[in-house]
Amino acid sequence: TWLIETYGLSRIKAALYSGFTTWLFGLGTVWSFNWWAEFKFFGLTFFDLLDFVTSNLMLPLGGILIALFAGWLMKAESTQSELNIQHPSLYFAWQSLVRYIAPIAVFIVLLNAIGIL
Repeated sequence: TWLIETYGLSRIKAALYSGFTTWLFGLGTVWSFNWWAEFKFFGLTFFDLLDFVTSNLMLPLGGILIALFAGWLMKAESTQSELNIQHPSLYFAWQSLVRYIAPIAVFIVLLNAIGIL
């Protein structure tokens, strides 16, 4: 949808471009086990670099952003109905955890993953 709306591509062209880009990344990861085994990026093969970035950076950052979005930007009525929370004190506990505890905890995980802690 982003390619279609931003660049005015047809659905078929957008799917082909997305598929080709994904295929190229797949080739890079496969080749990092044979042809590109000697090439290192920050001391890691292409596969290991993608693994590190997705596991240790993108997942924690996504978790932080989701917690911040759900805790601060979503309307209380929306989250209460989606989670089916009827009791106000239970919703307050959930909202406090998602607003304050979860982002800090996931940020600590992120710092640990990148070697700061």
